[in-house]
Amino acid sequence: MKTKKVINIINFIRAEDPRVEQQMLYDTFKNQIALCREYPMPYTFLMQYDAIARPEYVQLLKDNEDDENMEIGVWI
Repeated sequence: MKTKKVINIINFIRAEDPRVEQQMLYDTFKNQIALCREYPMPYTFLMQYDAIARPEYVQLLKDNEDDENMEIGVWI
């Protein structure tokens, strides 16, 4: 019997981290979107509140909402 393998890439997104510069976090988020769009696999962005509260993060997701493989969730 052949089994089906399911893969879903989970990307945890945050806008603030005391160990990392905020611009670096945003650039990483942009790069994650670009990589996920390049490879046609299901992927999920789990957004922490600090990222949801920043318009540039939300706009980046809206700009890519046409991707059928993208799923958005909340990281609590």
